[in-house]
Amino acid sequence: MAWSTPVAAKGTKRIRVLHALGRLNAGGVETWLVHVLRRIDREKFQLDFLVSTEEPGSYDEEVRALGGWIVPCPNPHRPWGYARALLRILENEGPYDAVHAHLHHFSGLELWAAERAGVPLRICQSHLDSAWVDRSAGLARKSYLALGRALIAEHATHLLAVSDDAGRALYGEAALSDPRYGLIRCGVDFERFGRVEDRGLLRRQLGIPMDAKVVGTIGRLAPQKNQAFLLAVMAELIARDPFYRLVVVGDGPLRGELKERAASLGISDHVTWTGARTDVERLLPTFDAFVFPSLAEGLALAPLEAQAMGVPCVYSEAMPKEAGVVEELVHRLPLTAGSSAWAREVEEAIYAPRPSSAEALARMRASPFDIDSSTRSLELLYGG
Repeated sequence: MAWSTPVAAKGTKRIRVLHALGRLNAGGVETWLVHVLRRIDREKFQLDFLVSTEEPGSYDEEVRALGGWIVPCPNPHRPWGYARALLRILENEGPYDAVHAHLHHFSGLELWAAERAGVPLRICQSHLDSAWVDRSAGLARKSYLALGRALIAEHATHLLAVSDDAGRALYGEAALSDPRYGLIRCGVDFERFGRVEDRGLLRRQLGIPMDAKVVGTIGRLAPQKNQAFLLAVMAELIARDPFYRLVVVGDGPLRGELKERAASLGISDHVTWTGARTDVERLLPTFDAFVFPSLAEGLALAPLEAQAMGVPCVYSEAMPKEAGVVEELVHRLPLTAGSSAWAREVEEAIYAPRPSSAEALARMRASPFDIDSSTRSLELLYGG
């Protein structure tokens, strides 16, 4: 895929920012950045997106329509070749005013290239509390993690995180007192959640009976999100009440394995797999409960979106406490409690008293997680 700098970006005084991602698919970070692109002052800021693949992503078309450019830099599994290719992009197609890297430890390599190319703002942002998996890393991976952390420490001008847990995992405890460190929450465009959707129509489109009790989850089908545990919880619920249904929104490397797991539990007919979606605000009204049994999180967006829609939520203790904005909707328990306890908690959450969806939405829009708040923070950072 060829790429060239848009003519409008050259010869203007717009601040040019290159966001480094894997691919523009419908993940939490990518969704946040597309929402930022919709809201940011595009007369002052040009946002481009470095991706490590030449395959298309879910948001490519919208990003281009909003004036953003998608810059392919493939082969990240050959890190130094990748870094040299990125250096050529920055030197030939620059100047960029900022590189904002979102790829956790791999960001160190991108910031190294950015400093070599003379980019003045070199921003690393941690979106994940990866401590749970980093602790069990083998020798080769520990060497990679140490190198990434060292490159970030040496070449970043700003160390950002979505939560202190996420910051601690990538930068270390001492970095939380580093003057370069700060929090910028990933915001949600809550305006989209004020629309009234026909719950019956949505359920018919998903092939779900009107009288079903629907449990939903949203996230990449990957070990961190722990959907295998959720399937065990659903087996418990369905054994008690066959009217329960599960809607799984997302895609990822575990899709086949999870489908096999559902079959082995005998609940395949009770599970709907939607794949990746960019319209979760349309799906959320079909849920009677939102369940999120993650092993680790930085600060996921889907639980915030569920609260904005007034849906009762059952979270693992991996979710940062500050993400529980509408407290009456939020139920927490440890994964060690087991699938039976989680099933009981889901049942209780569905019938527990809760605020109206309008009140829940108003409280989320007044929170630091509104998209306007994080967009303003980025404008100040880039214009800084």
